[in-house]
Amino acid sequence: MRIKILISLVFIFTINTSYPHKLLYQKAKNFSLKNMYGKKITLSMYRDKTVVLFIWSLRCLSCRKYLKTFNRYHWKFYKRGLRIIAINIDNGKNQVKWIIRRYKLRYLFLVSNGNWASEIVNKYKVDNLPFAVLIDRQGSIRYKGHPATITAKFIKNAVNLNLTSAAAIRLVKLLLTLEKNINYKAQKKSWNFEYRKKWLKKLSGRLFLKNVIDCFIRLEKSLFEIYYKPYWKLKRKIWHKKLIKTKTYKNLGAYLLILYKALEKTVFDKNLTAKEKDKWLKTLQQFIRKTK
Repeated sequence: MRIKILISLVFIFTINTSYPHKLLYQKAKNFSLKNMYGKKITLSMYRDKTVVLFIWSLRCLSCRKYLKTFNRYHWKFYKRGLRIIAINIDNGKNQVKWIIRRYKLRYLFLVSNGNWASEIVNKYKVDNLPFAVLIDRQGSIRYKGHPATITAKFIKNAVNLNLTSAAAIRLVKLLLTLEKNINYKAQKKSWNFEYRKKWLKKLSGRLFLKNVIDCFIRLEKSLFEIYYKPYWKLKRKIWHKKLIKTKTYKNLGAYLLILYKALEKTVFDKNLTAKEKDKWLKTLQQFIRKTK
């Protein structure tokens, strides 16, 4: 019986806290590759454009389906700032030209020779084919993975600047990391597997400010009072009131910092090092300084 309980606890508190690829936020790495006519093309040439990189191989039969799909997106969204770049990792330039002619493809094709050892595979950590990357107008990766996720609606939101803000994504990363490093013994019984799963799902969905604020409050309430510093009992009501009225992610970051400083050292997992804590704190402080 004890063994079963221990196993269930391990399962509950080792749930994957990663979030969908659509929540990725990192700068896209620049590259320089040749097109079908030997001209060098760099990613930096497409600043202020929404870019889809489609990485494919001649041996990948399902890739051809998406070559045609992206051709439709090219015609539909080109005038609104979409640029599709198909990057082939084989050494068959003539075969690629044949496919372009056969399917009447009108977007840009580049070659990154070397198959799985090619430059583009290494830079973008390609783990399977077909593979797509959506880069927003600020040059940040907003999706990385199978191209099936890049639908017409997704692209429409991207070109209309209607994707989740970068500030929201960075703050959610910080909040998820904080929760991940809290010792499960510091949390009330109500913070069980199902509740935590719903909490993570809410943070992985549409990041409306109200949703993020609600997740802040739920996390704060999940901890036993003994894991807060004595002054928090008086200060938490003011914190709650101001938090609910918050209208910017910058201020939300400031309230996360206040919450962090109110936590006792014993609230954190024993495996969390001082170096990791300092790194998280510096990232949060940098977020507050730089976010508008």
